[in-house]
Amino acid sequence: MTWDQDGSHYGRGPGLALEVDGREVARRATIGRLAVPVPRAPAPPYARPVNRAVQLVRGNFPRGEASSNTDPENVHDAIDGRLWFFPELPNGWSSAPAGGEQWYAVDLGRPMRLSRAELAFFADGKGFDVPERYRIQAWTGQGWRDLAAPAGRPVANGVTHVGWPAAAVSKVRLLMRQRPGRAVRLVELKLYEPD
Repeated sequence: MTWDQDGSHYGRGPGLALEVDGREVARRATIGRLAVPVPRAPAPPYARPVNRAVQLVRGNFPRGEASSNTDPENVHDAIDGRLWFFPELPNGWSSAPAGGEQWYAVDLGRPMRLSRAELAFFADGKGFDVPERYRIQAWTGQGWRDLAAPAGRPVANGVTHVGWPAAAVSKVRLLMRQRPGRAVRLVELKLYEPD
């Protein structure tokens, strides 16, 4: 709603004007009541994807596995559904700071049709950084094959979205090349079915 006494302020004429979605729907020359029926717009559909990698109870499927720092609590923290980046309250799987490749895998316990992942990495500018490169792989029964090799650097202290053509997989692995002298902290790995 806008009021322009002589029309010079807004340049759309004098008086009181009422707009809905950027379009004028009512006007009067004096200040007073303006009533216009406004139809209710339907609510947009709300997507509720289910994270197929989340596990609240250690020992059940899905199960986390890792290339280093295999303490059960540390490994489980990357699939516990909690997502935060507080340096004073560590959360997630933290790799050893050794160079080369590290990996984190999720055994789903049965084949599931998946098409995307969300990765959350912690970085503090000191001992932890996002990986230089990473790939998402699926277990074929005979070996690991690439599902996605994203271009670009993953997001630090945020969520990186990765997609691939839908595939039925029972194990997913995140293969990472660490930056020299830095460890990787995978705060959370989420896996989703096609929308």
